[in-house]
Amino acid sequence: MSKTVLLVGVALFLAGCATTGSNLEMENQGLRTQVTTLENQVKEKDSEIESLELELSKLNTRPVSNKAKVVTSSKTEFSVTNIQIALKNAGFDPGSIDGKIGKKTRTAIGGFQKAQGLNPDGIVGNRTWEKLKEFL
Repeated sequence: MSKTVLLVGVALFLAGCATTGSNLEMENQGLRTQVTTLENQVKEKDSEIESLELELSKLNTRPVSNKAKVVTSSKTEFSVTNIQIALKNAGFDPGSIDGKIGKKTRTAIGGFQKAQGLNPDGIVGNRTWEKLKEFL
């Protein structure tokens, strides 16, 4: 009788292990599915962020103060973003179109001015803007 009880006990133990293993596999599969779903959501959000950043860069037309080395007048208002776009279109690389006057943008302005026979001071005044806005 003790052998029978022992065999039944071993059988129940093994059945429990098989059930536990099966439950763990189901739980693991559920977690894998959740991870895949979350990864897909992250990819969608990354794509949405890229689209919004592109749209924002197109809409970024805020006027810039003289501190940014851009001169504005009552006749003509322009933005750093438009200056960067025009420079790029004219073949002078201003770096990323980010609405900020950095070293690359200043260098591009100076190069454009020199090519146009203007004083290459890196400042976009009325004369520079008149020639530059043709490239928008």
